[in-house]
Amino acid sequence: MADGQNLPLLTEMRALRERLATLEAASPAPVRPVLHEVAEALWESAERFRATFEQAAVGIAHIAPDGRFLRVNRKLCDIVGYAPEELQALSFQEITHPHDLGVDLDHVRRMLSGELQQYDLEKRYLHKDGPIIWVHLAVSLVRESEGHPKYFISMVDDITARKQAEALNQLNESRLNSLLALSERASGLAEQDIIVLGLEEAVRLTQSQIGYFHFVNEDQRTLQLFAWSRETLKTCTAAPTSHYPLDLAGVWADCARWRRPVIHNDYQNLPNKRGLPSGHSHLNRHMSVPVLDQYQVRMIIGVGNKAEDYNEADTRQLQLVANYVWKVICRRRAEARIQRLNRFYATWSQTNKALIRIRDRAQLFQELYRIASDSELFAAVWIGMLNTAGQMQVVAGDLDPLMGLRATELPCAALALSECCVIRDALQRGAPVVCHDLQAENRPCREAAQRSEISACVALPIREQSQVAGVFMAYSAEVDGFDETRVNLLQEMVDDISFGLDALRVNERLQEPGMS
Repeated sequence: MADGQNLPLLTEMRALRERLATLEAASPAPVRPVLHEVAEALWESAERFRATFEQAAVGIAHIAPDGRFLRVNRKLCDIVGYAPEELQALSFQEITHPHDLGVDLDHVRRMLSGELQQYDLEKRYLHKDGPIIWVHLAVSLVRESEGHPKYFISMVDDITARKQAEALNQLNESRLNSLLALSERASGLAEQDIIVLGLEEAVRLTQSQIGYFHFVNEDQRTLQLFAWSRETLKTCTAAPTSHYPLDLAGVWADCARWRRPVIHNDYQNLPNKRGLPSGHSHLNRHMSVPVLDQYQVRMIIGVGNKAEDYNEADTRQLQLVANYVWKVICRRRAEARIQRLNRFYATWSQTNKALIRIRDRAQLFQELYRIASDSELFAAVWIGMLNTAGQMQVVAGDLDPLMGLRATELPCAALALSECCVIRDALQRGAPVVCHDLQAENRPCREAAQRSEISACVALPIREQSQVAGVFMAYSAEVDGFDETRVNLLQEMVDDISFGLDALRVNERLQEPGMS
């Protein structure tokens, strides 16, 4: 900033004083004392004005009717970042935000026409270094004796901090309202719908253009690419995948590695930024946050391509949304577990009633299949028994009425007893075997699983007379859809089926001729 001794107003005052001194020197001797007193009084008055002008706590400017800066004080220079001589080479139009210029010019026109005596408004200036500065502007007009406009007096107060605080308060209120709405709607939404709704709010609150949501798997080494915001889907063709290696992910996944929020305001020029999932949207700016639960990263939410740089306020908003979405997901999963347990016990009860009621093996298998299918516990289910040749034969569930698929079209049935099959493993071990991700790249059943939109399965051995004789196959549309608790409960139900088959065999023998 220029030194105060070189400010234009002081230069004008010095020029006036020099003219008065010249006039005093050229005047008759009797007049000189009077002129000297007048000159000193004028200089003192001008000095007071200069001090007031230069040391004012607000910006002050004299502006020509065409908008050129005539005189400016130090505070105004500090506000907009220009030196006095730089500002005097500009007009107010050149440093006013384009969106605010029209309103400002309209007020100027009305003041020049005499319609207004003064006006004030809030507007934005463009700082020399780039930032937007909010100011409160109060303007009056000085006219010459003939009434012609001479210059405007503009009083400028920097209100950027207040505006930022107001914007933050509005953002916080908007976030709270959004999260409240999400909480109220969550009970009627599927988990994916909850995630998408939360993601859209994260994009909106951070003024971003794109957004993504990924789960971090239990192994903490792979990501489940899960959901993208609506705008992202217009340009993103990356396919969801259950096991995207964290080691292959670029800096966009650093929040999961470092377990803290990350901001990249110049993404394209980052060193070692590495790759994005194939087909991902182009990134200019990027921000992502992790959600930690029980010392593990459970999910990450990322947003990108905000028009301005991301900052800590954006990080706080995104983290709060992410944490809340995770809480809603956990609550919904807990509620779903309770509902699933209730349905399971109801299914178990119906299964035991069928075992008592039905005395025909073929009818029993069909009824057990119907009960399991109607329970809504599984994406699909079928029952298979080994024939005398040791081959797996589907005895119930040959056609799934909901999916329109035959059991032989489902994963595992066509590959039963093959080297990688869960059925073979379950029969050999005599214990449940789970495949948590049928669509993994190394699975031979991957294409069948993708066609039937199935992600996980469990094979539960059925016994007859203590020998493994078949399997109860159940499928889930969710990766890791069969946790330990669920598998243990299913095994207990299948054990009851095994016991019921033994009882049925005993009853059949009792019905044979000669048996009493």
